[in-house]
Amino acid sequence: MGKIVKWRLIRSGHLNGYINMAVDEAMFTCNMSQNTSAPTTLRLYGWNPPAISIGYFQKTEDIKLDKKIDVVRRMTGGGAILHDRELTFSLIAPIKNSSIPEKVSDSYNVICQAIVNGLAFLGINAQIRGKVKTSLSKNHQPFFCFNSPSPSDVVFKNKKLVGSAQRRKNGTLMHHGSILLDDQNLNGAISINTILGREIKFEEISNAVIQGFEKEFSTKLVPANLTCDEIALSRRLEKTKRLNI
Repeated sequence: MGKIVKWRLIRSGHLNGYINMAVDEAMFTCNMSQNTSAPTTLRLYGWNPPAISIGYFQKTEDIKLDKKIDVVRRMTGGGAILHDRELTFSLIAPIKNSSIPEKVSDSYNVICQAIVNGLAFLGINAQIRGKVKTSLSKNHQPFFCFNSPSPSDVVFKNKKLVGSAQRRKNGTLMHHGSILLDDQNLNGAISINTILGREIKFEEISNAVIQGFEKEFSTKLVPANLTCDEIALSRRLEKTKRLNI
């Protein structure tokens, strides 16, 4: 049996969107500065109040809102996401010195498989969607992530349950994932609560995701806190995260 590698686990609870995105960027930036000596970190969190995050390459003028809600920009790509009743995870790792494959498609596969593993602990038989047939060009993709099928989606009976996106810079990887806990009237999507027929607790889904990652990567996730550098940087970055829509 191989050596168990330890990863850092950050449980942030429910924070507002500005803090959530500032913390993720701070972790990503500090990881880059440490290069290959940085720890692989899994962060689990929710959103209070609800917020919309838009992908790194999306245009703010494409947003049409019918109510007042916080809007933030993610460091990762993909479509916009309404973050309300969900579990979000961010995985940050040095590309050259972790058990995550360097090839982008392979890294998506193993990270999404970790989520599939975690859902299995809850009795949910989910799969990775795989190849998607679409006639839409990149310029005509749906604005919201959960309205757009992707090969890396984690699905249940062909309905999207988990969406994800990734960013790579200076030898560091950040992977975001959004797991729907309750229905949000999204076409082609489904939630944990609907599948299980009950309301899942945030801690229960968090623990299942942790188990899924530990199984997939033969790792031990060790609870930890943000470093002083990460806290200081996140406080500075928080002021930059407000988008005026």
